[in-house]
Amino acid sequence: MKTGMYDLVFAEEMILERCTALDTEQLAVANAAGRILAQDITEADAAQDQNAGQACPGTDRIVAKQGCMIGPALHGTLIGLGIHQVEVYRKPLIGFYYLEGEEPSGSGIQKKSNRYILGNALREFGFSTIYQGCIPQERAQTVSTVRMASAVYDAVFVCGGSEPDDFARVQDMLEKTGAEIVADHIDIQPGATVCTGFMEHVPVFGIAGTSEELLTAFYLIVLPVLKKIAGRKEEAHERIMVELSRNFDECNEVTRILPGHLVFADGIVRMLPRDSAAEDHLRHARDVDACVVIPAGMGPLKKGTLLNAYRIRS
Repeated sequence: MKTGMYDLVFAEEMILERCTALDTEQLAVANAAGRILAQDITEADAAQDQNAGQACPGTDRIVAKQGCMIGPALHGTLIGLGIHQVEVYRKPLIGFYYLEGEEPSGSGIQKKSNRYILGNALREFGFSTIYQGCIPQERAQTVSTVRMASAVYDAVFVCGGSEPDDFARVQDMLEKTGAEIVADHIDIQPGATVCTGFMEHVPVFGIAGTSEELLTAFYLIVLPVLKKIAGRKEEAHERIMVELSRNFDECNEVTRILPGHLVFADGIVRMLPRDSAAEDHLRHARDVDACVVIPAGMGPLKKGTLLNAYRIRS
């Protein structure tokens, strides 16, 4: 798998050095351009570094903001301030295709809404995306077109619609490309309709289903992989304990995932499940903080029940 880097800035050598966990590799300072700062850097960070880790209040002016490019000029500024070590990452380039299916005629733009939802979620979490267009199911060059994408992108998506047979079409397409399929079904609801694999060491994802299935699979399965590609130090979602803020009246035979909002009050973290019927799916990625896991066979559950959850935002 092609990965990003946990880059360290060293004053002594004036280079960027990849951490030893990823096989040490030195990069020229000029090649630092394109790396993205993963957190704000303030004068307090410089003062703290110079004072053996002791906090230095009153020096919180921001020197470099989260998300800005690290180039030679900024690198020199950090070195001059005595900041020897920062976390950076690069923006992975994601290419994705929409696979035509047997959608009902007359449904207009709605029949391809999944590609807009997926594209919006990718951008919301900071990934550069290029939509490669709608590809037909039966055309001969379709397979070679998707296969060639692995030479250009850090990850490739083939997205389908919400009809029952769309996921089977997407999975079949990936298999025809020769991709090594690692998982072709995830036993969760929603979110089972995703298959993952590798094509020439590049992660590929086939994903389809309803909007809830698409986004739950994105949060729990796709997002950690993309964070690893970007070189983020904490690619795995943080696991936390939360209280349900309202009753959950269902009982499922498979593991149930509830995306929703985290509410902090009175020293307690509560989870407010998202009301999927009442909100815009294109805003879904901005509305969800975490996903609660309800184990298979558990339920109904009362308000206040403690459950494990995965926090998808820091």
